[in-house]
Amino acid sequence: MLTVVLSAGTLVATLILRTRPHPTAGRRAAVVAGQLLPALVCFSTVGRLWLVPGALLLAATALTVAVAPVAIVRAIGAAWPGVLTVAAGLCYALAAAGTDGALRGFGLAAGLVVAAVPWIANRSGRAAWVVLVLGAIPFAAVTWWALVTPFVCVLALIAGFTTIHGRRQTTECPTPSSKPVPATSRLVEVTAA
Repeated sequence: MLTVVLSAGTLVATLILRTRPHPTAGRRAAVVAGQLLPALVCFSTVGRLWLVPGALLLAATALTVAVAPVAIVRAIGAAWPGVLTVAAGLCYALAAAGTDGALRGFGLAAGLVVAAVPWIANRSGRAAWVVLVLGAIPFAAVTWWALVTPFVCVLALIAGFTTIHGRRQTTECPTPSSKPVPATSRLVEVTAA
């Protein structure tokens, strides 16, 4: 089931890239993550049957990066806390896949909620805080015996805090009201006077 869900995520990521004629570097980086994660994870879930699809996905990821490698690296570098928060949410979802019954659904929901924090932070910092805490802490408390989930909880809280704090700072920064004047035009004004 995990393989089907991850493959569907890859399909969605690739369709996003295909429907946008000129995607931004951030969108292209998200597509790379959407292609790379299933390509690597499914090697362990499917086994030999994944050799051909996995190799094709890795090639598609390499081609996606080859179009604009510097822009993708800059986009990931500028948004690393958000990327780490989403990765922590996906780790929660993967940890939940190994459980049974209601705990599986609870863990999947917690993982998806934590992964949504960077997008919620764009709208409201307080709502993002509530979602982060309600998504990360309860699942770690319920699965405290597994050392991975409390560690991922701490990682999610640190990365989520950094994401929310960074979004708040960028939205509170004043924007210049006029277009900046190029240095060459100022030089002409000084020499003309």
